[in-house]
Amino acid sequence: MIFTLTPNPSVDIFAESAHSRARHARIGGKGVNVSRFLARLGRESVCLFTAGERLGRFIAGSLAEEGIAARPFYAAGCENRVNIKFTRDERELNGRGRTCAAAERAALEYISENLSAGDVLALCGSLPDGADSGFYARAVSAAARAGAIAVVDTSGAPLAAAAAAGPYLAKPNLSEASSLPGYRRGMSAAQAAELTMECGAQRALVSNGGEPAAYCERGGRAVTLPVRKVKAVSTVGAGDAMLAAWIDGMLSGLGGAECAARGVEFAGRIITEPLP
Repeated sequence: MIFTLTPNPSVDIFAESAHSRARHARIGGKGVNVSRFLARLGRESVCLFTAGERLGRFIAGSLAEEGIAARPFYAAGCENRVNIKFTRDERELNGRGRTCAAAERAALEYISENLSAGDVLALCGSLPDGADSGFYARAVSAAARAGAIAVVDTSGAPLAAAAAAGPYLAKPNLSEASSLPGYRRGMSAAQAAELTMECGAQRALVSNGGEPAAYCERGGRAVTLPVRKVKAVSTVGAGDAMLAAWIDGMLSGLGGAECAARGVEFAGRIITEPLP
């Protein structure tokens, strides 16, 4: 089974402009998007997230309507963020989420008790206010003890801590990799992938927008992955699509570099599509 963990999910409200009466709500968050893209690739997953009582139930219900299994971890003191996005001029107002130690403990206990050998855990996105920057690192360790495969897509101090915990794959973009110890200004995606490995990850996939990505695994040098030039309609979720396709390729028995190329190709298709 595949599990995605989103500690900082959101309710995204889309409107054409601030004066528009027509509005549409959709659940956001990197792990949520990974679950969506896995579904497009024919893979089922369980979307784990920390939640406040009211919005958490709305998030779980909305995901169920999409056909995505959800497992919220409710705790007093947790708050989910609400973002307002204006599509006409591409402006947005982003709220802030908050979590607490009780929700983090519940998520880690679930990982320890429910994951088993061969399962995949994707740890995705920023951490909300109140989170411990070592939360992802502890989740990586909990997954490893269960025999599961942990992949990480985050940034900042949580990325550095998670990489040191030795995840199966770390997938930052080049900007996010700048938070890793030893990063030097002007590094290429290939150099950043090798640095991610030096920080402890077993494999690294570093994206770089419309520029070539890079993949690296232990025992080898980084492989540069050309990006097909396309007319992008929306780049939202491109990195999440890349990670979902990488997971799908791994579970299909492809080699790491093949999985990475598959991820780059799938992300290139996704950015030519408008947001739902």
